[in-house]
Amino acid sequence: MSVYSNPGVHTGSVNFDQLSIVPEDNQTLGMDSSSEDSSYKNRPNTFLLFAFVLEFLILLFVIVLEYFLRFTDVFPVRKVNFNCSDESISFSSADSSYDDFAFNANIPSSVVMTLSFCVPPVVIIIGELSVWAFNSQHQKGVNIICNHCTLPQLVRRLLRFIGVFLFGALLTLVFTDVTKIMTGRLRPNFLEVCQPNQTMCRLMSSQTDATCTASNRDDIRNARLSFPSLHASVTSFSAIYLVIYIHGTITTHHVRIMQPFLSLTFVILSLLCGYSRVGRYQSHWTDVLAGFILGPLMALYLGVYVLNSFQERMSGKQLYTKLKYFMEEQSAKEAKDSYKEEKLSRSVYLKETLTENHAPPRDFGIPRPIVRLDSSDTDSRLRPHDTFQRELRRSVNNHQRRTSYNSNTNHSHM
Repeated sequence: MSVYSNPGVHTGSVNFDQLSIVPEDNQTLGMDSSSEDSSYKNRPNTFLLFAFVLEFLILLFVIVLEYFLRFTDVFPVRKVNFNCSDESISFSSADSSYDDFAFNANIPSSVVMTLSFCVPPVVIIIGELSVWAFNSQHQKGVNIICNHCTLPQLVRRLLRFIGVFLFGALLTLVFTDVTKIMTGRLRPNFLEVCQPNQTMCRLMSSQTDATCTASNRDDIRNARLSFPSLHASVTSFSAIYLVIYIHGTITTHHVRIMQPFLSLTFVILSLLCGYSRVGRYQSHWTDVLAGFILGPLMALYLGVYVLNSFQERMSGKQLYTKLKYFMEEQSAKEAKDSYKEEKLSRSVYLKETLTENHAPPRDFGIPRPIVRLDSSDTDSRLRPHDTFQRELRRSVNNHQRRTSYNSNTNHSHM
């Protein structure tokens, strides 16, 4: 087996498209094998189109599911009774200490969703265009439907990375909204939104939504969806996804500050968004913490395990390890096969010998181990095991002669 790679491949990484493992016998096949391989490589990949359509339908399904979870009452919220004297839900947004901040640190949900869904695709597009423009390696395309319908590697990577991001962001929204609906935890400013009837609060200790005098039922429903924090989960997912993309794409050693600067910028913006929810009494700190756990876990799973850290190539160390394991397995297999063949040949030889002679030959003996004599040992005296071998051979010969003599005597008497 021979391993070869095209010239011009970077030594730190190996491109799968430029690496081939073929048997040595293929060198003697001539032009027929090369033409067959080229025709196989140029064959249209119809499965890629089928997978794209299937994943697009899955993405549409997740979008429809999120629409029903967030904007309709198809999935009702768990109703938790409250007490008007409960201090954990008696805070007011006017009591926040962020009055000196820009916009009073009040970030609307529409702005958070827009930035979380738009900034990562823009960064990915800029990154992929930079890779396409400044990378000297060959960009491999894939044929779809026909040999002339080629999908460039740039478009393929954009569709894959942006599609996985949209799927992960929507799935994060679905998990967050399902948890909100199932728990129904009240926000810290619930009483401010609900505006309960004070007379009923004094009469009964446990209150329901009937006590609320606010006319906007959507705001009351939203006040029951505190755990986990949607702002924290979505922004942290987008930030960690971009961090993995930046470190997986910008692999040059000449850039030392750009990677940490961009990565930490997105992470800090996500943290500030979560802190503002706690400071304005719109979420509990445990809600924000749960969101910061859910979002990064989803981003790590999709970025590292699904997209292989956005890498098209395998590093030289990983390739060496895989080849080493492969060669060890091949060596063990060859040794096992040779041992079986040698054992089989010995058994066949002994069987044929015993079948032809029906008895051991006269010169049959036990093989002796090789004894190496020192250069100073010129004496030809036998070792103890040589004496045993000689005595054993002599006994076998005597037994064979007696057997032959007895058989001849019996024939003469007859």
